[in-house]
Amino acid sequence: MLFNSFIFVLIFLPLCLGGWFGLHKLNRGRMARGLMIAASLCFYAFFSWKFVLILLPCAFLTYGIAALADTRSDKRALMAAGILLNLLPLCFFKYMPQEFLKSHSLLMPVGISFYTFSQISYVIDRCRGDAEKRSLPDYLLFVTWFPKLAEGPICRYSEIMPQFDDSRNHRISRENMIRGGLLFLFGMAKKVLIADNLSAAVSYGYAWAHYSDTLTVILTVSAYALQLYYDFSGYCDMAAGIAKMFNIDLPLNFDSPYRAVSFGHFWKKWHMSLTGFFTRYVYIPLGGSRKGRLRAAVNVFVVFILSAIWHGNGVTYLLWGVISAFFLLVNNRFFRDKAERVTSKGGIMALRILTFAVFCFTLVFFGSPDMDHSLALLRALAFPAFPGILYRMADTMKIAELYPLEKLLDLAAPSLVRPFRLFELAGLVLFSAAITMGGRNARELSMTMALNRRNAVLTAILAAWCFVSMSGVSTFLYFQF
Repeated sequence: MLFNSFIFVLIFLPLCLGGWFGLHKLNRGRMARGLMIAASLCFYAFFSWKFVLILLPCAFLTYGIAALADTRSDKRALMAAGILLNLLPLCFFKYMPQEFLKSHSLLMPVGISFYTFSQISYVIDRCRGDAEKRSLPDYLLFVTWFPKLAEGPICRYSEIMPQFDDSRNHRISRENMIRGGLLFLFGMAKKVLIADNLSAAVSYGYAWAHYSDTLTVILTVSAYALQLYYDFSGYCDMAAGIAKMFNIDLPLNFDSPYRAVSFGHFWKKWHMSLTGFFTRYVYIPLGGSRKGRLRAAVNVFVVFILSAIWHGNGVTYLLWGVISAFFLLVNNRFFRDKAERVTSKGGIMALRILTFAVFCFTLVFFGSPDMDHSLALLRALAFPAFPGILYRMADTMKIAELYPLEKLLDLAAPSLVRPFRLFELAGLVLFSAAITMGGRNARELSMTMALNRRNAVLTAILAAWCFVSMSGVSTFLYFQF
């Protein structure tokens, strides 16, 4: 079940909110948690009931291994067993040949990367003594809670469960309902109005890499960087908005990364829950930056290679990880401190554009289906040629709101239709880049926006616009990871 679907917005979410707060009002806290677990499993079963049959055994076994930590003095074997138990199904579905999976009617479970890392964090924290022992229903609520189940953020037990225990969070908060609803709406707008409208052009640009010219490649990777951000952060905003309605604060996963003035600064703001996971459970245990510059560089490469493996098994992902680690180390060694001392508006904006360009370069590998396509994109960048298939790429643009104007042009001046579509694509890329680099992000806006009549009207217009655009519901990019 997708957040950007009518059944979720109009039926599932209202029923969950009503049941949760209604049962707590009747002092039926255990029933409320049971209802939430059942609802979350139903939410997951909408993707496929087979996914539930993979999630639940992993959750039961993980809880059992963590429970044994109280009876053992040497917990390292338990920790290793818990990590291995969770990595096995993840590796099976991610790295088994697709032909084998298809021949056995198997699909990679939605969200398996996210709930696997959440469970690994629980096992490690329990073995370290950083997470308290709780009941099995409490653990199932932590693992299966639907706002974060399918696409994160990756949460630690200590970040979520104390909020469920706080009795003040068991009553409806008008303020949190409104603010959470706004954040959900802004996240949906990012997804259906921007990310979905960029998707066709991005897919075309990568698919036709061998015929691309320089401008097409630049536009392709720029559009992909924005699609990736608006799609993934849009989901996270929707998840955080839903959680806020339940009076729960999810960890921040994106903190305006395209406002970063250096590549190191960028990686502190992008997919923060994954970065935090690797920092806490890999980088620091390996020694972090405490054992010299060379050891720190090796640790950074290890983290990015593991991140690449987490995303996929292709050579392109591995190269993306290596190149990203290299750029990060160069940035931290020579540029980061200087960049963060820049105070002029023009200088800051120039650094933001440069950081964005570096990230876009890494996406030549991350977004390509294979190395052959990546090399084709690099060739187009290295040997400038104009124009190529730019107009064909722009022809994929189908912004419904501009369809009447396009039809009018088709009748009055047919020769202007293709330039108009190119204007649509370039305009959407420039607009979405400008608001990410210069404006407040969705969370800042939803938490600070004045609740007055003018904003209520604007919000209602945006909501209607999003609901109309939901007629073409699409999946989220990070479901594939």
